[in-house]
Amino acid sequence: GKVSLSATIYGGGSLVYTTIFEYAVSGGTTWKTLPLCSPVAVGQTFTCTWNTTGLTSGSYDLRAVATAGSTKVTSAAVTDVMVDNTAPAVTMTDPGATLSGTVTLGATTTDADSGVGQVVIQYAPNGTTTWTTACTIGSSPFTCRFDTTKLANGKYDFRAVSTDNAGNSATSASVIGRTVDNTVSSVAMEDPGAYLTGTVTLTATATARTGVA
Repeated sequence: GKVSLSATIYGGGSLVYTTIFEYAVSGGTTWKTLPLCSPVAVGQTFTCTWNTTGLTSGSYDLRAVATAGSTKVTSAAVTDVMVDNTAPAVTMTDPGATLSGTVTLGATTTDADSGVGQVVIQYAPNGTTTWTTACTIGSSPFTCRFDTTKLANGKYDFRAVSTDNAGNSATSASVIGRTVDNTVSSVAMEDPGAYLTGTVTLTATATARTGVA
């Protein structure tokens, strides 16, 4: 996106300087004036807004060059500045059709430039856009343990939001209609009879809102 840059002249005396900002591919020697960056002077400090979207993602060196007549001075370079305007790729991991108790939520995500900074796992009642954060994960593997008993029984959608270290973010496709059920099932043992011999059949009946496993 857009980034603020600044440079300050020290010991410039009464000379009036014109300052530009330059960039080069990291480690290179071919310096170019930053595009769409018009420096504004305040005293001996120069600032500009650098629109990084015109550059290919990668590492760059930056420097400031001040000129007053025949006097030209160049700052030390700020090296290995990562330009990253590409959002990460992210996929929500399916937590399963039916959830109860404490479950594992997670996502897979990659970012080729500045790297993944964090992943936020979110949930919402099925078919709504009321997203709530289940957990925030700052490092790989991007998984967390989530207590589903905090939720009312019902169907929920889940998604992951990945943000890279440059601030670009992407939201995964939602995993929809997953059932949270923390209701205790009913189960009854049928009486096999008072006296048993040989091989007998034992039978139970059970009910559960999401089906008996």
